[in-house]
Amino acid sequence: MGSHEALLSHDGAFSKFLKTYHEKELKTADSDDIEVEQRSFRRELIDRQNATQEALEKLMICGQFDELRSRLDSR
Repeated sequence: MGSHEALLSHDGAFSKFLKTYHEKELKTADSDDIEVEQRSFRRELIDRQNATQEALEKLMICGQFDELRSRLDSR
């Protein structure tokens, strides 16, 4: 037995196994990071959609929706 670095430096079967395993772990970690980013992006989109919907509902409640619609239509 030896240190991790010493085992890797021998470039034997166990060293190759460790390198392969490490590469797979890195790929898995990258994949996990991408999934986390995608979930975060989806949550942000949903939050923005909800905020937009809430703003429209407030405009409707205040009776300003028709005024806004006519302004947008006139563009």
